[in-house]
Amino acid sequence: MKVGDVSQIPRAQVAIRRAITTNESGREVIGALLKSEAAVRTNALPDWLLSLLLDHISTLGLQAESFLFPAPAGALLPTRRFRARFWQPACAQAGVSVTPHDLRHLHASLLFEARRPLTEIAARLGHSSPAITMAIYAHWLADDDSGSARAIPEIKASGHAGWR
Repeated sequence: MKVGDVSQIPRAQVAIRRAITTNESGREVIGALLKSEAAVRTNALPDWLLSLLLDHISTLGLQAESFLFPAPAGALLPTRRFRARFWQPACAQAGVSVTPHDLRHLHASLLFEARRPLTEIAARLGHSSPAITMAIYAHWLADDDSGSARAIPEIKASGHAGWR
């Protein structure tokens, strides 16, 4: 992501427009295309996250075309270097063993738990169909169907409707 992908207008949001790919020589580069048309999207951000990002941008003095998380010289920070320099030390300090992709799964599970509409979750994750979202993340759905039981209106047996 680049700094210009983060916006406050019309709301706190981030544009997902590019992906890192590997070129013929094995070097990571910014690719022009994502996996699908649906993967190109703009996601709303919570205000607290926007605030952290704006502080980060200001502290580093980044410009609109700068990478949001650049290598020291301002270039693309390779995935392997990011994991070694930042991700793994942060995980060790927190006492967890997770991958960046695990956070995507966590995000999806929290949205399911918050009962957000499946179509909204699919769009937020950049899936072209809610069926894809369900195929990947259905295991996060609870086995508890008590909410469904509570949604059925109470019917009192009265003998008037054939109830005995």
